[in-house]
Amino acid sequence: MKRILLLLILHTITLHSRAQVDFEPITSMLDQVEPDSIKRHIAFLADDRMRGRLPGTPEFQIAIDYVIKHYKMFGMKPGGE
Repeated sequence: MKRILLLLILHTITLHSRAQVDFEPITSMLDQVEPDSIKRHIAFLADDRMRGRLPGTPEFQIAIDYVIKHYKMFGMKPGGE
């Protein structure tokens, strides 16, 4: 998982190769990535008990609430209404 994230970051950086890039913040963020944590999130959201998370179903709301809860834990804020 770290490799995929690193490749995406490096690809983005190469698209903007003319700009000066400070790699320290990127490196420190990559050090915080926990593959097992990502696997647990995927396992929860992809579990058969979520029944596909179709819009309008209780499982869809459970998935939304789960994601919102974790976004808030990470300090993320809504970008719109």
